[in-house]
Amino acid sequence: MATCALFIDYENVFKSLRGQNINTTHKQLAEIFKAEANRFGEVTYARAYAPWDIFPEAMSVFDRHDIKPEYVEGGRKDNADLVMSLDIQESLRIPSRDADTFILVTGDGDFVHVIRMLQQEQKRVVVWGVEGSISTRLAARVAEIVNIQTLLADHGVVPAPAANGESTAPRPIRPDGPPSKDTPTRALIVRSESVMLGRGWVQVPFLTLMHEMSTSNLFGEDSEQRRLLIVRCLEEGILETKKQPNPKRPGTETTFVLLKKENPTVTHTLRSLSRVVLHMRQILGSMPGASWVAYGLLDKALASDPIMPQGTAGEPERRAWIDLCVAEGILRLERKENPKNPEFPTSALYLSEEHALVQQVVPGEDHTPMLRRLIIHMDHYLTRTGYQWMSMGLLRQQLTIYGQKEMERAIRVANESGVIIIRQQPNQFGSRPTTGAYVQLDNPVVLDVLGHRDGVLDALLALYSGRDVVSRSQVEIALAEAVGVMEPDCHEWLQILINHQILAHSSTPEGENGFSLNRQHPVVARRTALISL
Repeated sequence: MATCALFIDYENVFKSLRGQNINTTHKQLAEIFKAEANRFGEVTYARAYAPWDIFPEAMSVFDRHDIKPEYVEGGRKDNADLVMSLDIQESLRIPSRDADTFILVTGDGDFVHVIRMLQQEQKRVVVWGVEGSISTRLAARVAEIVNIQTLLADHGVVPAPAANGESTAPRPIRPDGPPSKDTPTRALIVRSESVMLGRGWVQVPFLTLMHEMSTSNLFGEDSEQRRLLIVRCLEEGILETKKQPNPKRPGTETTFVLLKKENPTVTHTLRSLSRVVLHMRQILGSMPGASWVAYGLLDKALASDPIMPQGTAGEPERRAWIDLCVAEGILRLERKENPKNPEFPTSALYLSEEHALVQQVVPGEDHTPMLRRLIIHMDHYLTRTGYQWMSMGLLRQQLTIYGQKEMERAIRVANESGVIIIRQQPNQFGSRPTTGAYVQLDNPVVLDVLGHRDGVLDALLALYSGRDVVSRSQVEIALAEAVGVMEPDCHEWLQILINHQILAHSSTPEGENGFSLNRQHPVVARRTALISL
């Protein structure tokens, strides 16, 4: 039979509730704590800690509910913490007190060390705390946190959530730690992807990643815990590392960290966050002029998404994804006045459009046009120069004409899909290596784009046989027949040919707008030679 032990930092909880104008009786709290604890199994040990002389009537109430009141001296915040922590540690050594689940009713971050000890003993740790008074250190450490306001609502002590999805009672929101045992791993995936997207990287230096992780306690309380998290993700195939020469320190190497996109955990994490962003955009789009979405409304929308956890059972997991988005700055949380119940404000979520991951998620976006431009740019450059690779700086410079964000997304998609391979190359003009990109000519996308390009060139060479200038309409007809696709793609190919100076604006002998073909262009000349063979 499952068992549990209950430890209540009662002064902390009672004063926190009163500080939020939530007036409950000692009897209500004792009944709720005991009833909720029974859900975890037989209660083998139950204690409440407080300087009981400030509310002596509560002692007998807790005693009647088989929760023994333990007196601690008042005047110092850490008195109850110390006594309660020692009791928890002692319970691990006394068989009659031991339990499968340890419930800690507190919001104090000083209990982190004893929680770590319980987790090392493979104990399930549950924290009940007052929303707004739960330490971020505590939230980052514990997988299961329940707001006491939620328990009060479940037992009818405070108003329950309204039927329209907006809450009249506080929601269990923890900006620094959603209730999931995978929170640190998920957060590391999100942080790694955000850093690389924001800086246009495909890998991140180990020390840079460690610095980025130090800004949030989601990843651990110190550098050693953050390092151990990275090591664990390396062992699970979520991350991988590689060493490259350090240009600033000859003879030394820099360790880079890469996110393995094929790993199921990585795929699931990034896909789930994308769904949160997409639903936020859809809801905002359906409400002209709206700038925020109610927490409950977003959760309701996610519940209808087949990719996300379904039903009431899936609510904690859905809210974990929302809370992770808040913790990582993808969403911004604010409290709004609730006209229906002024005592309990609405949780409003704003979409952070400037966040790199939000910019990455564009509903219905087709990466084909940008990939096509990237492949054409690289192939034409390599044909003209005879080089085997193209510097990333030059590639970015040439693609920037299509938009900075679009260019960066195309490079990332190309790298992740195997269209290009990015490597460090020796720099003959300096000690610092150059980052170069190779086109993977056997990649299906590359084969398709270059096959269409060659078909376009063949059609143009046939069209311009014996002619220097051809009208625009004739060129468009030839392109449409060559690519065999919709007209917008025909216009896209026409623009590519103009940008690469294969076609130049000119007038026909009849005075029509037309184009001349640059037969000296290296790619055109190569195609002409191949056809001649």
